[in-house]
Amino acid sequence: MLGLAAMTAVAPLAALWTARAVNPLRGDSYEYLYFDASRSVGYPAFLALIRLIIGQVALAVPAQTLLLAGSLLALAWSFHKFCGRPSFSFVFQALVLSLAAMWYDSAFLMTEALSTALVAIWCAQLLSLIKATPSVRGEALLVAISGLATMVRPSLVALFAGTALFIFVAQSPRERLLALIMTGAGLILAWGATPVAQLAIHGSAKTTSPFARGVLQHTLYCSPGTVPRDADSLFVEQSAAPVRRYIETAPPDMQIQLRRSYSAPLRFGLIIPVLGRRYHLDMRSQADPYLSRIAGERVRANPSCYARRVVGEYVRMATFDSDPTKEDARRFNAFMESHPPVEVAQYPRLPGDEYLVRRAANDVHNQFSRQPEPQNLKIVAKIPFLAILPLRLLFGGAALVGLASVLTLPFRKRVAPQLQPIISATAAMGVAFHGTLAITAIVEIGFFRYLVPLWPIVCTVLAVAVVGIVKAPRRASATATIGLATQDVH
Repeated sequence: MLGLAAMTAVAPLAALWTARAVNPLRGDSYEYLYFDASRSVGYPAFLALIRLIIGQVALAVPAQTLLLAGSLLALAWSFHKFCGRPSFSFVFQALVLSLAAMWYDSAFLMTEALSTALVAIWCAQLLSLIKATPSVRGEALLVAISGLATMVRPSLVALFAGTALFIFVAQSPRERLLALIMTGAGLILAWGATPVAQLAIHGSAKTTSPFARGVLQHTLYCSPGTVPRDADSLFVEQSAAPVRRYIETAPPDMQIQLRRSYSAPLRFGLIIPVLGRRYHLDMRSQADPYLSRIAGERVRANPSCYARRVVGEYVRMATFDSDPTKEDARRFNAFMESHPPVEVAQYPRLPGDEYLVRRAANDVHNQFSRQPEPQNLKIVAKIPFLAILPLRLLFGGAALVGLASVLTLPFRKRVAPQLQPIISATAAMGVAFHGTLAITAIVEIGFFRYLVPLWPIVCTVLAVAVVGIVKAPRRASATATIGLATQDVH
């Protein structure tokens, strides 16, 4: 434990030192700081707790960094108790701590660090249930962790699916119904916590969701086929069509990055500000109902294109093909120089958003981002392909192991008894992994930060599979030896 703790302590200290001058605010930070109607309650509650206890919300950065480190230490210790081999445990912890971008993202007032910490705790609890006799108390803790993670990051609702699967397999038929009812109750409570908190804090239980903004970004790059009649839909199509035509002139492998680069300028710099002023809205979250209607129309106009976008993003995230390499950036920027990009008009934020952005900057004693900003679609990527290849292999391997475990689950009784709980656990992690990616792909273009919370699952599912492969032959050999000895005695 002391060795694992010493290893773990180095990472957060290094992260806090290197990020000490980083501005903790990002484009969505103010919506969490002041519990916007479009955000779930988990991370705003965490920030409010830090403000209440410490008095300075900027100190949420070191707090969440240390929480992340503590959760990864708990995961390493749980893995050590599972495998019983110090060498395996140290290698596992080195792998878990090695993702530099995970520590970089912990420097921002965003959900990545806290959601990653909760996923790590979920994995740790799952490992403890492999070794122990299934109990309602242990499974209730797994449900509670799933609920907290869902309240921080709604896409992690897939943890409930993984939890339900594991409970269904681990429990006897008599106790299975009670455990699944407990899981369903936890899901309802987690999902209902946000409107209840909105009612208590803002006096209204009405909530919106960034879901429509996400679906819209996929549909912007799909032709509706006909000219929309509605004025709002027509404006969106007139804004997207020139960009779409420009992207189609690029090589196929560059079109993905172009869609990502144009997404924010189109939605947050043009479409939302214009619709907001057209309908006298104060904040961008108030435009979500309008975006939902427009996005729905565009999906119905070209459902196959939308489906292709979703599947493409899902596959890219599952294989960690989410961000460009150094070589990709060089080719992409060369294309931009020889093919001048389409200019997208940029408008200032809506008044309420601008006020909260300035207030957030004042609260953390830092600068606020100004809008409109000059359009700059060029990308800076410093990681070469060979450096990112191991991550792609790890993510792809975890995706395959998780999927294979799910497919093997109906036949688990045919494998050695000591492997059956391992298959159940890796199947549960596989469902959580693929479910989270599927939910994310429906609404998002897969940037790296969406993959950070899944890193503990990636490491754990692969490590558990390796331990199962290493230990199974020895246990099988020992069982056979005992059987032969028994025959000799007889």
